[in-house]
Amino acid sequence: MRQYITYPLLYLVIILSSLRSSYDRVEGSILQQCRTQKSVIQQDYQGIYRHGDIMLTGLFPIHAELIAFNSSNEEQQKVGFFNFHGFNWALAMIYTVEWINNQTDLLHNITLGYDIRDTYYNIEHAVGQAINLTNAVIIESICNQDGNHCQIKSSGTSHWGQSKQASSPLVSIGPSYAWIASPVADIFSSYGIPLISYESTSLGLKYRDRLFLQIRQSNSLQAHAIADLTQEFKWSYITVISTDDEYGQLGLQNLQQRLNARDGTCIGRNYVIPGGDQIDLILIKKVIASIKQDIHNRVCVVYTNIFQAGAIFDEAARQKLSKITWIATDAWGHSPGIIYQNKDVLQGMIAISLPDREPLFDFQEFLQSVNQPLNNSSTQLPTSLLREYFHHVQQCRKYFRAEQSCNLECFYQRFSCYDIDNLEGFNYVIDAVLAVGSAVVAMKRCRPGIDGLLKGRKCPSPPPNIIRSELWTYLNAVTFQDFYGSNFSFNHPPDTHFIIKNLQLNDQGEPQLIQVGQWSQNSDNNSLLINHSKIVWNSYEGIPPVSRCNKACLPGYQIYQKTSKCCWNCIACNENHYSENEDSLTCSECLRGHITNHNRTRCNQLPITYISLTDGNAIAVIFTIFSLLGGLVALAFTSLFIRYRHNGTIKASSSELSILLLIFIMISFCLPILFCLKPTNLLCRLRSFLTFNTLIPLLAILLAKTHRIVRLFNARLPALMVKKYFSNTFILLQIGAICATPLILSIVLIALYPAKVSYTYEDHLVLLVCQTSKANVAIILQSILYGYFGLLALYCVYLAYQQRRLPQQFNEARQIAFPMSTICLTSIATIITDFSTSGVAKVIVYSFVIFANCTVILVFLFVPKIHTLRQHVNKDNDGANRLSYRLRDVVSLGFTIGISRTQTVLVSETISPEGETYTTEATREMETVSST
Repeated sequence: MRQYITYPLLYLVIILSSLRSSYDRVEGSILQQCRTQKSVIQQDYQGIYRHGDIMLTGLFPIHAELIAFNSSNEEQQKVGFFNFHGFNWALAMIYTVEWINNQTDLLHNITLGYDIRDTYYNIEHAVGQAINLTNAVIIESICNQDGNHCQIKSSGTSHWGQSKQASSPLVSIGPSYAWIASPVADIFSSYGIPLISYESTSLGLKYRDRLFLQIRQSNSLQAHAIADLTQEFKWSYITVISTDDEYGQLGLQNLQQRLNARDGTCIGRNYVIPGGDQIDLILIKKVIASIKQDIHNRVCVVYTNIFQAGAIFDEAARQKLSKITWIATDAWGHSPGIIYQNKDVLQGMIAISLPDREPLFDFQEFLQSVNQPLNNSSTQLPTSLLREYFHHVQQCRKYFRAEQSCNLECFYQRFSCYDIDNLEGFNYVIDAVLAVGSAVVAMKRCRPGIDGLLKGRKCPSPPPNIIRSELWTYLNAVTFQDFYGSNFSFNHPPDTHFIIKNLQLNDQGEPQLIQVGQWSQNSDNNSLLINHSKIVWNSYEGIPPVSRCNKACLPGYQIYQKTSKCCWNCIACNENHYSENEDSLTCSECLRGHITNHNRTRCNQLPITYISLTDGNAIAVIFTIFSLLGGLVALAFTSLFIRYRHNGTIKASSSELSILLLIFIMISFCLPILFCLKPTNLLCRLRSFLTFNTLIPLLAILLAKTHRIVRLFNARLPALMVKKYFSNTFILLQIGAICATPLILSIVLIALYPAKVSYTYEDHLVLLVCQTSKANVAIILQSILYGYFGLLALYCVYLAYQQRRLPQQFNEARQIAFPMSTICLTSIATIITDFSTSGVAKVIVYSFVIFANCTVILVFLFVPKIHTLRQHVNKDNDGANRLSYRLRDVVSLGFTIGISRTQTVLVSETISPEGETYTTEATREMETVSST
């Protein structure tokens, strides 16, 4: 990776180490010269020198030496040329110094001098000049410490080139830009030399501790104007090219902050290129190619210095980049070299700059005197400098006549030729010199105890014996009126007024900047005024460009962030989400009970759904039919059992219990009809009550029948004779005791936590259901009911299983086992359904469980009895008496045997439901005794 030149820390280390070594090295020799010759000869340097009582140093880029990278092998090429713009800045300083000296009412017999040095627009040269100037400070310090005064000879005339004149700088005017002024300020501040930059806008107050002042106000509000401009034209996607120096980075940071505070506009792409004196042509070529490929980008902000901007637009012209609206900052927006050489590329450009100031008439006359032939020139500039100046002017005429392309050095020389008459920024140089002059005048006119600025209102040393620290104090407090009548102070706020200009081509094809608006800030309120009719865009349609990463997201879609904040994809809103406006950042979710339309642009209310027989619901109709059929079958069985209740088959199966069981089966069959009606609070409570108090009685009756058989065949004969344990009253009390617990719990549950009608939302459905309470106590009570129900079923199954070996002709317990197993399985499904589902699914499961339980009981317990009753109804009626006689004989025989032999004989066989008598163990034993 190419290593670019960086200056803040690296140069500071080199500078300090070199100054320390040079100080130690020259101290002995200089001190010896002070003692003997009392004169010092300074090292050779290039500059413009004029002696005065008070010497000012000027650092200007009269020449420019750039470091260009134009090949992939990291080779550096130095490009040097005469910088007319920097030369005009130097002339502005000379003009102002001469103007102050000519004002007899300011300094009287004290004159200002200048020592102007060429920085070559290069850090290396600027730092070298700073070190060269500080050597005079070292020499002066050494001489003063020895008690001698160094005598510096001067001819009092201007010189250019290899001069032998040198002076200890009192204050420095320049360098220009922040990236080059920063390291120089670090050097000068070490020796107490104040520095006033006439072009820097990025350092400001943070460099005050380094004796640094800047004439120009901070341009931080320029980012405000650019952000408001993008919002005015609805540019949501912009590109920024910035340099890696103070100007580019601070400008990018301010712009990013302003755009982040707004919705809908951001920096899509940011390209950072080397700043300062470095021109990376390879990187610039890649940047322009990337911008050209981005078909969505139509606006680009360029935060660079003038020479980087020149290389950018030259490459843009070479790649024929068009249809881009460039946003120019004040650093290069008025550069004639950029505008004239790239007018086709920059047509339609929007420039944001400070208000223009016309050159002063006296200053224009001074410049005209410089442009006179050497023989007629009245200026005091060195002849050698004038010769070089006119030589380059002649070369510029050749460059303008030659339309063919040339090499890089030729390009920048021609670029600089457009700046021959460019006076942009001259007023800042004039203000810098006037600030020093005003400070010196204030020091000269100081009155102790009245207007003194030093501690105790003391006055400084009178000029020309000025102490730098005292001058710094007066510079910070200086105020004056400049040549335009404006009040100047270093403690000024940022610029609050900018002019908006548009680059247009006139009828002759010449570029010109036309004012189309302005931006200002008053009391934190931004005001942007644009005359849209005056703007000429670079599009064929003549309308503002559309700069966005993609097309607008239609209603029903949302912006999906993909690669950056500015670039996104439009994706459809998720299910049950909608968006009503274009470019919606998010989709809103529909409220419960609503669903989006087909386009997902709005929400529609869902119809309320419930199983209702009155609405002709298919499920309700089917369940009603099954309920009626089951109820009719149970009713038919009940009528048969009542009619033939004296039949042996019916009596053998406990007719009373069987009829009671059929009644509850009939009620259970009718229970699903309640689930097919529109839910109400009363109906919900009735459902909750009947669900447990119909199924549990079924279990209780089956359990009583099973338990009666078990006790009958396992009881001892004396116990068998205790009729009260086998009476219907005792059995009914047993059933009532079993049903009492769920009955009490159900009443408590309904009284304290009743079921209520509620709405349940499921997959595009709004269900009207009966919702039981979710309170912890209610859940505990429901769990107890389900647990009680399950324990009864398991116990009944256990008893039925225990009697699995009964004779085939007397196996009602075995017939009960299968219904009990079915009830156990369905109860598990009921518990899971109650806690996990709701609505239609819950109704279906409940109804299926009821149908299954009732049907299984009918099929396995009552169908066989009905079948036997149908075959032997007449036979049972005829043999009723014989059956009773045989039962009485068997009981009497068993009782006699039990008394005579044992009381532990168990009955293992019983009476057949068909009315026939089977031999018991007691009978066989009695017969054996009788025979004996």
